[in-house]
Amino acid sequence: AVVDYLKLFEELSKRPNINQKQLKTMSINDLIEDYIQKGDLKKVQEVQKMHKVPDRRITFLRIKKFAQNYEWNKVEEILNEKNKKQIFIPYEDIAELAIDLGENAKAEQFIMKIGSLQKKVNFFLLMDNWRKAIEVCVQAKDLELLQHIKGSYSDPAVGELADKYLNSLHK
Repeated sequence: AVVDYLKLFEELSKRPNINQKQLKTMSINDLIEDYIQKGDLKKVQEVQKMHKVPDRRITFLRIKKFAQNYEWNKVEEILNEKNKKQIFIPYEDIAELAIDLGENAKAEQFIMKIGSLQKKVNFFLLMDNWRKAIEVCVQAKDLELLQHIKGSYSDPAVGELADKYLNSLHK
């Protein structure tokens, strides 16, 4: 850990735009994010190799920067490339990122790619989108989860919609 810190300190001290206070508080993550923002992927790879940073972390930091710049097409390109054979970057992480940025429509797209029904419902409830949470439960024919949503809200509209679907699923 001390050797890693010394390597990081050496890397940061070479940079002319960093003052002493930043030098003491900047992490490897911050340094990588800064290089990604500047588009210096060669430096990203150097830091990654020097500090043994996993590919998944680098990929997520790239996605995060594109999302913060509202470049969702680039986010989707990376996800399509990396998640082709198996889930490399969990859609939950991207949905959470989109929610934090106030991009609920984008978040919904990523939530729908999540495999777990419970997680989908939790995300929709987190966004206060109980209609979509109910819709997902109905599509999966999960009566228990639908009952849970109904019991979690005091709003009569939630109860009415849940009852409507519960009745139709019981038939």
